[in-house]
Amino acid sequence: QDADLEYDPSDYQNCIDPILSGDAEVVYGSRRIEKSNKKYSGILYFIGGSLLTMFVNVLCFSWITDSACCYKTFRKETLLKYMPEGNSFTWDFQISVILLSNGIKIHEVPSKYYPRDKSEGKKINYKDFIKCIFAIIVARVKKR
Repeated sequence: QDADLEYDPSDYQNCIDPILSGDAEVVYGSRRIEKSNKKYSGILYFIGGSLLTMFVNVLCFSWITDSACCYKTFRKETLLKYMPEGNSFTWDFQISVILLSNGIKIHEVPSKYYPRDKSEGKKINYKDFIKCIFAIIVARVKKR
């Protein structure tokens, strides 16, 4: 969890429970499942995140709702086996592509979202979008 207060820490347990019960190897806390999450940082952020997630889904023949979510939990051995390099925003999309390309199902649970905007420190921009497109392609082409 980062310190920007966009996510509710109480949702984290919902991401851990399916792993602990053995029902999932990977769980994402999706902002898009819960219909009450109608606020976004801005329309461009919403469209950008949606397009990137859609690109992941098309390339991996999958249907996840939120590849850019903050809450991602993994079985330790799964993460160690498929962990991509790097620590930028592209990591979210790289790990999704790598997992899905290797047949790992991503289980999603609802996650509350309290968005910030640029005036509150939101830093993602179109350059990050372009970097993510390339990272998605490279992750899909590269064999693990």
